[in-house]
Amino acid sequence: MTLTRDKYYKILFLSLWNKLSIYDKYIKKYALKYNINRNLLKSIMIIEQINRGSFFYKYTELLIALLFKSFLYNRDPSIGLCQIKPSIVLRFFPGLSYRKVVWMLLDPVINIHLCAKIISTCNTQSIPNIVLYYTTGTLSEKFFKYDDIKFYINLCNFGIENIKCQF
Repeated sequence: MTLTRDKYYKILFLSLWNKLSIYDKYIKKYALKYNINRNLLKSIMIIEQINRGSFFYKYTELLIALLFKSFLYNRDPSIGLCQIKPSIVLRFFPGLSYRKVVWMLLDPVINIHLCAKIISTCNTQSIPNIVLYYTTGTLSEKFFKYDDIKFYINLCNFGIENIKCQF
């Protein structure tokens, strides 16, 4: 039996689901606060973890934040557990400094809070549209043609439909 791409990512998804269980109380707290599905919030987090890559990447982010601040200011990279761009946070909190936002995004609990807030601002309950909105910052249907977006939607649906929330 061969391991297909789909099976591999479902196994990875389940592994990350368990790994991120250390944040379940925060996921529950912010899902309740913003009236969103807990499995949806956790699934978005896992999609971003898959997109983010390895353990090495996490510490590279911290190193860049400490030593190469100008890179962060010029590039606006996605940061933290839920891979949020500082420019997105500044849309919600325009009074904050870019530097403050970067440091906020490095805190996993704040990152989860901001992820839930972003999801809650999507004006639709459709999972494909929420995934599209979170990953691209828009509801433009032109992005639905991209394989990565379709892939993320399928993984998110997998998490919502097949995993029983234990928290």
